[in-house]
Amino acid sequence: MYRLIVRCAMVALIAPLIALPASAQYLRQTPGSNVHVQSCAAQEGRIGYNHIYTNRHGLIRSNYIPTQPSHLAIDFRNISQMPMKEIDFGLVARGYMVAAVRDAGTFSPGVLIQHRFDVSREIFPLGTALPQCMVLRVVYEDGHIWQNPHHLRE
Repeated sequence: MYRLIVRCAMVALIAPLIALPASAQYLRQTPGSNVHVQSCAAQEGRIGYNHIYTNRHGLIRSNYIPTQPSHLAIDFRNISQMPMKEIDFGLVARGYMVAAVRDAGTFSPGVLIQHRFDVSREIFPLGTALPQCMVLRVVYEDGHIWQNPHHLRE
């Protein structure tokens, strides 16, 4: 009976963590930026190559598999009261900033923005399961600029 109570208590404590997506459990935010990063995912691309095969009639065929670029996908929201014009993000892995991207446009308060940016294949492998998209700089519509005081160098 005691074991049953302990197991039920453990399930009650762990269940809320399981319900959260993995990115939401570990995603760190950049304090003071007024940008809430909801997801940060780097995907290694593929180099193009020729796929050579023999078809069912015994003929040798070739099929070109095209190159796919590496990319960084960031979903974020402006949580300030003023629209933003430009946001610089840095991809941090292994304690170092391995890539930086700039997003420009009009980012209204509260609107979910989902963008993908091409990045170099040279940053892979990241060597960690927990990369972070750090906000480096924000330019507001009125011209005000916020700079990250803890900016890591590439």
